Amino acid sequence: MTMYNWKDNKGLTLIEVVISIAILGIVAIAFLSMFSFGYTHVTNAGHKSDAGFLAHQAAEQEIAGGTIDPSVVVTSIPSTTITINLDTPLASPMERSGTEISFEVDKNGKISKVTTFIPD
Repeated sequence: MTMYNWKDNKGLTLIEVVISIAILGIVAIAFLSMFSFGYTHVTNAGHKSDAGFLAHQAAEQEIAGGTIDPSVVVTSIPSTTITINLDTPLASPMERSGTEISFEVDKNGKISKVTTFIPD
């Protein structure tokens, strides 16, 4: 029986190099797809955050009586009554009438909607 002498082995065979490059490529693809997925979601969250900010800004401008950005879709429902129920034993429900206003902003395909109630 002949024993393999490891001391005479001075390099890698071609098949060992090809297999190690293939394994390295598979690992690299997994990491690159993870970073691409994360970048996409961070970008989408940023667009949605911008849309939410614009909708809140439009609500504040409406309450203050200012002008609203024309890209904001405003829906107003006058003569709305809301009932507020408190979870305390002695509190009775409170009713308030006013106007319900919704602001909808589309920012790069990400829609944000803010609804507010302005009492009379």
